[in-house]
Amino acid sequence: MLGIGNNEIHLWCARVPVLSGNTVESYRSLLSDTESDRYEKLRFERDRHEYLLTRVLVRTTLSHYLPVKHEEWYFTYGPFGKPQIEPSYKLQFNLTNTPWLVACLISRCGEVGVDAEPWRRAKDILEIAKDIFSPFELRQLYSLPLALWEDRALSLWTLEESYVKARGVGINFPLKKFSFLFDFSGISLKFDDKLNNEAKCWQFEVFDYERHKIAMMVESSSTVGIRKFYPDLQIIQN
Repeated sequence: MLGIGNNEIHLWCARVPVLSGNTVESYRSLLSDTESDRYEKLRFERDRHEYLLTRVLVRTTLSHYLPVKHEEWYFTYGPFGKPQIEPSYKLQFNLTNTPWLVACLISRCGEVGVDAEPWRRAKDILEIAKDIFSPFELRQLYSLPLALWEDRALSLWTLEESYVKARGVGINFPLKKFSFLFDFSGISLKFDDKLNNEAKCWQFEVFDYERHKIAMMVESSSTVGIRKFYPDLQIIQN
């Protein structure tokens, strides 16, 4: 079994593989009835593929920490769809997926959120920057050289998404009411007074991997260490 302390988080990040028909059926056998129903309702094959791999990733990842079979993990869902382990085993997790990458973040510290976006989405995000970023973030963004705008926009978006996912509050959360501010010492988090939240309660990181921007958020008032794992989803069941 793999240990995880109260002052660390583990990120499991895997490239999306091409799966054979037999592997798909093997992975589907791990799903619960609820997960199978959702899988069947997804219209597009790409969406099914991503969903299946995130479910396989979280089930196999969690079994590294506790002697529970992959198919025996049970999940409940919050009012906005955030999954939780039942019983909790004092473990928190969050998932993200793109057509090329899936990731799972594990913690014993507190609530966690993770988001990944491919670099190619940076242009799209930049186009709607005024609708989603706070005045503080926009001021910093537009003060940068033009060549750096896309990278900053993608960093802001993934950080904000990871925070919203950690809170489990859904897509209608007021993104302009909090800000990620960049300076020479790093990145800081600032909240609008009306949000009734404290920046010191959150630790976060954003980095590049496999032509993606990945952001992680964990609810913790103390410094948290991060370990990263890169499993091969083709052999993850073994």
